[in-house]
Amino acid sequence: MALPLFGGLQPSTHTSTPSKNLIEFKAGKMTQKGKMVHPDTRKGTVYIYKSEDGLTHFCWKDRTSGELVDDLIIFPDDADFSRVSQCTTGRVYLMKFRSSSRRFFCWMQDANDEKDKANCKKVNELLNGPVAPAAAPETPVTSRTTEAKPATTTPAGTTPATTASGAAGGLSSVKLQEMLDAVSSGQQKESVTPANVITKDVVDTLLKCPDTVSKLEQHLPDQLKGNKEALRQTLNSPQFQQGLQLFSTAFKSGQLGPVMKSLGFTDSAGNAAAGGDFEAFVKAVAEATTPAKGDVQEDMALD
Repeated sequence: MALPLFGGLQPSTHTSTPSKNLIEFKAGKMTQKGKMVHPDTRKGTVYIYKSEDGLTHFCWKDRTSGELVDDLIIFPDDADFSRVSQCTTGRVYLMKFRSSSRRFFCWMQDANDEKDKANCKKVNELLNGPVAPAAAPETPVTSRTTEAKPATTTPAGTTPATTASGAAGGLSSVKLQEMLDAVSSGQQKESVTPANVITKDVVDTLLKCPDTVSKLEQHLPDQLKGNKEALRQTLNSPQFQQGLQLFSTAFKSGQLGPVMKSLGFTDSAGNAAAGGDFEAFVKAVAEATTPAKGDVQEDMALD
């Protein structure tokens, strides 16, 4: 996603409490500079919780100041947490994402390493397996031992350190249907995702329609309004495509159902999102935005 989902990895307002965290342990974060990873010497805590909207959050906070620095939304089967065996000067762990090249490094700060393997296993279970409802969370796994010394600088190989950064339409029902028909033709249903629907060719076609551009501009920052070429470059940029990949992973997980309903989408669209069915979702949106036959006739009569 670790989409926050559509707007970048911004600190959350969530305040951690032991009763809500599914797991927590002492760990410092690490930053990558070039091909090396350097430890942040601040005392920190890694924890996972499930929010009321059903999304799973992987967080790191500064234990001294209480500041929540990283709050990543993780979707099932998108992340893997494992130890970096190449580091021999400290217990360094890495979270990798399948949907992007993003990486999150941390180093264990408990002097005793007895719970490292158990914590690592638990993190992977919480991120990729079924998580207990927020109302009845599991007992948090905590560490109360003395703290470890910071890991020394660790080679990061050629893995880039990146951050990931959606999504209201404004497109007409006709355009939505055309997009879906153009992509789904000859493909199996499960292959239809936002990432392979909103291609460069589709973007170029949509930007030829002044009405579509006008509707898109309602959701854009001022610097992009009235500048079709800047809009085209933004929609075709690697950052936007990466965001689409994250959104596709999130949609396929089925966890966006409650989010879509909270955004005002119809029940049928929300149910399609809950099932991870993008084709059904687009059709539901198209149906909801298509005027009823009687309404069209009435409008024509008024003309």
